[in-house]
Amino acid sequence: LREGQPLSGADATLLRNLGDLRLHVEQAKIRLSELRTTTVETPYRGRPLTIQMARSRRDAPGRSGDWVILEDALAPHLQRFRRHIEFALQENGLRAEEIDHVLLIGGPMHMPCVRAVVADVFRRNAAVSRELAQVEQAGFPVDPMECVAQGAALYGRGEGPEPPPNQLPYHYGLALRNPSGRYQGRILLQRGQAAPCEGRLQGLTAHGKPGDSIPVSIYIWEVGPDGGYQLVGDYRFSPAFDSKGLAQFEGVLRADEQGVVSAYWSDLRVRGGTLRLEGLNELRGEPMPEPEEIQELDFNAWVQEMQRRGMTEEQIEKAIRDQIPDGTVKPIDAARVEATRRAAQNILDLCERALQHDPRLAGDSQAREGCAQLREALRRLPRGEAPYELWAPVAHGAEMLLLPMERSGILSREQIRLLRGQLGAAAGQ
Repeated sequence: LREGQPLSGADATLLRNLGDLRLHVEQAKIRLSELRTTTVETPYRGRPLTIQMARSRRDAPGRSGDWVILEDALAPHLQRFRRHIEFALQENGLRAEEIDHVLLIGGPMHMPCVRAVVADVFRRNAAVSRELAQVEQAGFPVDPMECVAQGAALYGRGEGPEPPPNQLPYHYGLALRNPSGRYQGRILLQRGQAAPCEGRLQGLTAHGKPGDSIPVSIYIWEVGPDGGYQLVGDYRFSPAFDSKGLAQFEGVLRADEQGVVSAYWSDLRVRGGTLRLEGLNELRGEPMPEPEEIQELDFNAWVQEMQRRGMTEEQIEKAIRDQIPDGTVKPIDAARVEATRRAAQNILDLCERALQHDPRLAGDSQAREGCAQLREALRRLPRGEAPYELWAPVAHGAEMLLLPMERSGILSREQIRLLRGQLGAAAGQ
């Protein structure tokens, strides 16, 4: 199924069947809160489909391999649920034995396997264990499905406590990404910080030539048992490079009163020079490696200090290039060159075929121009070891070609992710 394409009759039937199947399985899951076995019957691909479901392996009569075992299917989620309970205790400096009461809230608490996780976490807490045992014997003191609605009603009548100010749920940071795929960044907004708020990444410099763009990312760091660094969005901007190939810029992350976070980049050489962001890719939840700490630099003060010390222009320029790694990149080894060539050629072939045969891309001037630029960059890329300035346009050009193919729906997000991964692996070898 392709986004934006009309569905055939068979496709529409399949989607309807999948929707019905999901509904029936959800209803079966609810039934298994009370029953030990149940059956799902629904049409699928033109024939009746029957699924036998059991709460646990012990409850499945005969061979359990013929049954869908709910507890097995939920095992990863139950483990994650347990980790979150333990993390909540740890983050607040508490042990399970120090809790006075546990209130079971939400529909999943009707499921015995979910309650069993809670009981196991608090198994050494005699008071809580008695409460949970009472639930198993006499039922819930507060209905898990109703208590959330009751709380919402209290808030609606103004009887609840004052809601806390908007607080950011994650740490938010900005990162620069070099052609080798490495991230350098810094957390600018802190989890729990009250919105509105902002953080700045100042004194940033880069080497390049007019027209070059710099890849940047917004990322989050989620605290918790399943936390880690995740990309929110990738994009680029093109700062003004001076005659020595230097650009100076700064980034700002700003959370508005609703907690919506936005990024702004400014060119320090241009008054009021807010930089236009291009090629935004939404990457919500895509994992990223922990970024290296980025170095901020008061560039003007640094240059003035070198001039005060009597350094010549040549010495200052060398010091700048030593300070900013991108200015003195070593030649790219033959293995990386060849891997990048293969990945880029694959992307170029895909885009050129789409330009010729797919009307969704036929009129895209960005794609056509990008193909021409990448074709020329590949032609100039030598075999074997290559200078950085000849290798980088291939890596950059191939990545930029992915944008129009994603925007037009030629490639799915999963295909884009795969191709970007191949290109990144080649660049980072």
